[in-house]
Parts: sequence; structure tokens; C-alpha cells
Amino acid sequence: MSNKYKVMLSYYTYSTILNDIDAFRFYKANGDTNKNKFINHLISNYYEVINSNINKLEDNLLLLLKDIKNKEELVNDILKIKERNEESDYKKEYELTFISTKESNDALVDIEYSNYSYIFTISGYLRKLFNEYAKLNQDERERIIFKKEIELINSAIKNNKKIFFKIISNNIEEKYEVSPLGIFNSKDRQFAYLIYYTSTSYNVINLYKLKDLRISRSFKDELSSSLKDNINNDLDKNDPQFINSPIINCKIRLTKKGQKMFTKIFINRPKPLKIEDDIYYFECSINQLFQYFSRFGSEALVLDNEKLTNRLFNFYYFGFKNIKKHKK
Repeated sequence: MSNKYKVMLSYYTYSTILNDIDAFRFYKANGDTNKNKFINHLISNYYEVINSNINKLEDNLLLLLKDIKNKEELVNDILKIKERNEESDYKKEYELTFISTKESNDALVDIEYSNYSYIFTISGYLRKLFNEYAKLNQDERERIIFKKEIELINSAIKNNKKIFFKIISNNIEEKYEVSPLGIFNSKDRQFAYLIYYTSTSYNVINLYKLKDLRISRSFKDELSSSLKDNINNDLDKNDPQFINSPIINCKIRLTKKGQKMFTKIFINRPKPLKIEDDIYYFECSINQLFQYFSRFGSEALVLDNEKLTNRLFNFYYFGFKNIKKHKK
């Protein structure tokens, strides 16, 4: 049975959820974002954590008030006041509506008829769940959304098994049977990535790209010491999303404004080996350097790497040509 729910949220929580729907690629067949599927997925994967947090707080309060009569009633009152105060911290300006599905029905029934009804209405509980979710870093939120996939991958690793999955790109389906190494977070806390390997190579993939993920019957490939060293060396120099791309040495001169931009823009920021005045020295993936410094325009000048210089030149040149072509 499906029910319609309405929850009033702050702008921050509401916009975080909408951004994650897009970031984690919850799309319908026609390309529209699938808000309903995402919300039901989130509730199903996260409500037990919220329950556990409430139980821990309740147990701690009962322990603290163990010598007081009617401590259960007092704890209930404290929890009500706490939630009321937390509610007042959030402006409830935006309406989030969704229809329950089979995936979340058990969770929603459990919430509605749980012991927490003395603290929350159903919409109040869901608001708490969404608020707590929005407080987390993006990679932590991703781990909640892809909880079942991560559990399956960790189970395969524990049992020394390969995994099977599909990737669909431009309506072309590719099948993979590989050995999972683990889930790794980017340093900027944006995404979590699966690093996997075969007997001769390794690669990385976003969790949201994994379709029809299953544990294979085959045992994992042996990870040779040389391949393990290559992976560790790659991860030492690069964020997970940039492994297995060419590592280069490079000097980049930044203007005063460029230096301020380097301090402020942290997403995909490479770690310099050293800084001498306005010259920054790097040893990392060319892809990371390109993605990061393509935002700097004339505030960054590559001094000694032709490949990176050409990539940046082509990026700006063809961008300029496209703008000029469509400019009236």
C-alpha cells in the first residue's frame, strides 16, 4: 500500500537532497530526476541509524537519572524538549512530498508505530532523518544511499570473491567480473569510489555507475606485490578518482589572484610538492591538474609541461570558438 507524505524542510536540507538526487544519478528512463525513488531509498537505508541514535541518547539519560523516581517520564520530557528545540533551529520553508513504495513501507510502518511516537509525529521523525542526513559530508551521504552495494562489496572482499556488475554508457551495456580492492573516499569528501583489479591492471569507478551488482562464484585474482605497489603509489600521489591516469611533474606560476583561488577552491585541489614564491610544484595525475586549473584562466601559467599546456589551450580555444559561433 502506498501513502503520500509531506514534510516541511529548511532550504539547506531541501536543496541538499535535491542536489544529491542529481549527484548520485537517480534518473528516470526519460532523463528526469527520480526524487520519489531517492527519498524512499534514503528512508529505507537510514532510519535504523536514526533509531539507534535515539536509543543511545535515551539509554544514556536513563543511566544518568537512575536514582530519580519516574525517570522514564522525565527522559521522555527531555527528549521532547530536545526535539522541539532542534525543530526551532530549522526554518520550515520548503515542502517535500513523496509517495511510499514497497522499499520503504516496512520502515515507515516501523516509524509510525514505534516507541518514538511520544516524541515525534511521522513528519517530525522524517524531518529529523532528512536534517541529520544533510549534516553529513557528501561522501558519507553517498555511503548511506549506496549502503547495500557497499555491504555487498565488503562481503565479497571478506569472502575473497570477485564481483559482477554492468555499466551502461550511451545505451551500450558492458559487463565486468573483477576483484574488489575496497571503497575509497576522495580527499575533498565529495564521493566514494570502488577500486578494483584484475591479474594485470586496476581501475576505479563511481558507485552510482554499478548496475546489477552481484557477488561472483569466482575467487578474487591474486594481487601481486608489484601491482599492489603501483596502486599504493598511485593513491599516495592522487585522489582515488584520478588513479590510473598519467602522473606528471609540473611547475605552475600563479598570480596573486590565482594564489587566493588556490586557497579557496578545494575540490580536486592537488597537493603541491613545494611552493617557491609564486611557483607551485606538483607530481600527480595530469587529469587532476587539468580539471583543477582549467578554472583559473589567465591566473595560472604552466611553465614546463607541454601536454598539460596543450590540454588547457584546447579547452579555452574551443570554448572561445563555440561562444563566438553562437554569439549574435
